[in-house]
Amino acid sequence: MKANPSTEPSKPKVRFELQVYGPAQLFEWTAGSAHAYPAKAELRPMDAALLALLLIDGPQDRTQIAHLFWPEQSASMALSNLRQRITRLNRRVPAQRLLQGQTRLSASPELQLTSPCWERLPAQETEFLQGLRFEQQPRLNDWIQIQRSKAMAEQTQQLQGAISLCEAKGELGQALALLQRLHTLHPSDEAVLRRLMRALTGAGRQQELRQAFEHSLGHLRAEQGRLLSNESAALYLQLKAKLAGDTSLATP
Repeated sequence: MKANPSTEPSKPKVRFELQVYGPAQLFEWTAGSAHAYPAKAELRPMDAALLALLLIDGPQDRTQIAHLFWPEQSASMALSNLRQRITRLNRRVPAQRLLQGQTRLSASPELQLTSPCWERLPAQETEFLQGLRFEQQPRLNDWIQIQRSKAMAEQTQQLQGAISLCEAKGELGQALALLQRLHTLHPSDEAVLRRLMRALTGAGRQQELRQAFEHSLGHLRAEQGRLLSNESAALYLQLKAKLAGDTSLATP
């Protein structure tokens, strides 16, 4: 007797998300629950870059992808390497093919990118495909650098908006924490430094005021071979004196 399809248990709906900020990981969502897949493991660098490329730029010609990832090999060898990588990736998730398409390769509709909430991510895990470098694939490396620049600009804009919102709501402690994060991202931005120094002074944090100033100063010396502007240096002295109770240097 054939089973009634309507009475057979349905397979749980499965979708996947690729985490591209910080260490690359693939997450499997099943019936409302999330867990890393495979458990406690990161994707191989080439796998992470391939999935990210297809999710961000859309379907790609297989020949072009093969040349991007294996530029020094013949077209036939590069295509063979790509086919093997696709097969290995799809075998990692038996219930769902992550990659599909014969001539043009695309990511499965069930595979998506995670949407970052920058102020909630650990500061050390905001780089696009963190730590990955592809020196033997210069065009792929250039593409990753472009994505990192875009991510930095998006993160900066989101943080600036969140800081302004916190200040408007009087949540000065949270605004200060976000300002410190923004300063970590842009230590050579003197406008960010001056804004942070004022906030630290308002919170009475003398030691952190000195640390922020010295961090920016050291970064500018090392990266650009220059000192802080007179405006920033003078503000630091005024705020330092204010916290120390020396009114001779503090602004009225």
